Amino acid sequence: MKKVILFIILTIFFTQCSSYREDNDNNIPIIDNGTEFSSFDNQLNIKLTLVKSNVEFNTTAIGRSSSNNLDDAKRVPIINSGIAHPSIVYIPTGFNGYKYWMSMTPYFGKIDLEKNPSQYENPHIFGSNDGIDWKDITSGPIDRPSCNAINSYWSDVNLLFQNNQLILYYRGNFFEKNYLNDNKTYTRFVVSRTSSDGLHWTDKNLVYSSNSNGANENSQILSPSFLNVNNKWLVYDVISSTNACKIEEGYGNQTKRFVSLRKSDSFDRDYESYSKENICNFKNRPWGNNRDPWHLEVIYSSSNYYLMLLNIGNSDVNYGDTLYLAYSNDGKNFDVIEKPIINDSYKSTFFIKEQNSKILKFWMYQSKPSDGSINLYEMMISKK
Repeated sequence: MKKVILFIILTIFFTQCSSYREDNDNNIPIIDNGTEFSSFDNQLNIKLTLVKSNVEFNTTAIGRSSSNNLDDAKRVPIINSGIAHPSIVYIPTGFNGYKYWMSMTPYFGKIDLEKNPSQYENPHIFGSNDGIDWKDITSGPIDRPSCNAINSYWSDVNLLFQNNQLILYYRGNFFEKNYLNDNKTYTRFVVSRTSSDGLHWTDKNLVYSSNSNGANENSQILSPSFLNVNNKWLVYDVISSTNACKIEEGYGNQTKRFVSLRKSDSFDRDYESYSKENICNFKNRPWGNNRDPWHLEVIYSSSNYYLMLLNIGNSDVNYGDTLYLAYSNDGKNFDVIEKPIINDSYKSTFFIKEQNSKILKFWMYQSKPSDGSINLYEMMISKK
């Protein structure tokens, strides 16, 4: 009887996911009248197929200048090694001549051979019409680290498309006092910038920081992932337990790093305080007790389910090495598919490419830290 019930649940899910449209502001296919994933993922087939290895992003990584008056930063040409933190937006109708837009930061691979490699970890912008051949839209990074703070660097980009403009979020680390012209010092902070063409970008806007309520210099505020859901803005990120926001080991089925969810009425300010109550819960923990989320990306469908691509790593090391897929119908309580998607992986990016009554198909760009490459996979979920 239990097997019959499971089959009915899965049949309803895939049948109701068979109708979709691609005209929403977030440019994520809207699945009409869908239901949440069944938590019985042993009833699903998950197939990963390599579409393109070593996807090329022909650009130039640029480091730190010695002073504000000199543009003497070292340039490092990169093509298919030295790339990390991809974040993709798929726009079926196109935007300024391209259907696919991606941001990334140079890191790993050949960048690891450079002195102080984090200085090259700056946001770049690319466009494509097939998701395989990419053009460097901005001819290099749109931001660089400060020459006045030798340890400053950028990281963790997140790209969205909303109201006919691109929104780029990224994370700053260890910049000097008054860098944002507000006479304040932030150990970590997240900024936003917008663009109506992908080439020209507005000035940086402070979204939140390690000075925000419930955070401090040890909170980390890793890998922000923003969503607009029913005209409410959400941000997921990964934080550590600190004196500003104490979270006991095991809370939400996490140990030392925790996935936080906070809300705002605006895309670029006034997000809720960090708190224990805003920590997401994982109903299962297939990665084990000594491993935790490190980076993540979350997408949403209007059928009221959230999909989270989790980068998992050792709880005591600032690193991630394995990808898992989690799903939720409320955005806070997640089931995790027991089998990892792929190993040797850092923060990666994905979107729904196709679905019908039998399959749910994603395109996933895997960031491979061992060689700094980006590999494109088709990830297909189907009923057994």
